[in-house]
Amino acid sequence: MKRYRVLSAVTIIFLLFAPQAGGQRAVHRIGYLGGTRDLELMQAWLEGLRERGYVEGQNVQIEYRWYRDRYEQIPALLAELVAFGPEVLVTSTSNAAVAVHTAVPAIPLVFFGVSDPVGLGLVESLEHPGGNATGLVALVPEGHTGKQLQLLGEFAPQASRIAELERAAAEAGR
Repeated sequence: MKRYRVLSAVTIIFLLFAPQAGGQRAVHRIGYLGGTRDLELMQAWLEGLRERGYVEGQNVQIEYRWYRDRYEQIPALLAELVAFGPEVLVTSTSNAAVAVHTAVPAIPLVFFGVSDPVGLGLVESLEHPGGNATGLVALVPEGHTGKQLQLLGEFAPQASRIAELERAAAEAGR
């Protein structure tokens, strides 16, 4: 759940720095394009927003669209979200992230669950994303694990063993 709180923080950063026509808006608008509705993950995301002072229905309005593995619906759902006038779009899959980035590159994009944002053309690199997109990577590309271990060694120099516990999406029923 911690990564969804981080996602909330990233979303808020985009809200704070997104260009706003006509001055400050009292209510920020977020468009969310997802594959399936996972109530536990959505609650964690909304809790992360609340922890940072953004409460749905008070100072943030979120418009959700779900395509439920019917990828052909993504363009129509995306058009509905764009008509809503969001300051930022949030996606939870590679297909949706690519569709958003291609169709509306001017609207900031926050993604999660994307396996290779560099290969998909969403960001220039993981170290320096550039552009108008950022997010959480589902899988760490080859070559980055060594850097992660190096950083971990700097934070915990006394550690003599390191283990990683990971739950595969297939095992989780997703």
